Amino acid sequence: MITRNDIEIFVTAGGKSTRMGQDKGLMIIDGKPMLLHLTDMLLQNHLTFTLIANFHAYQKFGFRMVNDLIPEKGPMGALHTAFHYANKEYVLLLGCDTPFFSAEALFRLVDRVMPNGVTVASVMTKINPLHAIYHQALQPQVSTCIAKEKLKMQEFILQSPHSIVVMDDLAEKHPEGFINMNEPNDVAI
Repeated sequence: MITRNDIEIFVTAGGKSTRMGQDKGLMIIDGKPMLLHLTDMLLQNHLTFTLIANFHAYQKFGFRMVNDLIPEKGPMGALHTAFHYANKEYVLLLGCDTPFFSAEALFRLVDRVMPNGVTVASVMTKINPLHAIYHQALQPQVSTCIAKEKLKMQEFILQSPHSIVVMDDLAEKHPEGFINMNEPNDVAI
């Protein structure tokens, strides 16, 4: 049986933020940086994590932090980095741009983790690669995808052994938990 102790959490904050116009993880939402909403939820639930970030400004928070091994490869590069640094069998990737992702949603993913594949959250039939748990067995495929510049995470997930965890009920109760903040208008929720 897979337990929470078999899963290592990585929070991505290394994106270019081109649509946002500034580093989105540091944007202030409800009085604090976007990143801290998600990390506070993790800490309140006694969950440890590693931040994947390429900007020195994140060091001020004091979190364990690593840089992307291969910069500018998006979430696929973040997964590659997470696999490299992980000490556990499974990697849970979360994006700082969904700051209100809930513990309830996270634990639903963890409780339904699929052996040797991807367990991914879905809202209204759309999967989110940064609300997903990946087994280390996928590491060679991720390396191949990066080498071939095949960086579309949804395609990678759907072509891998995967299990989709429907979160429509949680999205209905707490829609803010699944809002992906990529543009300035998204921040004004």
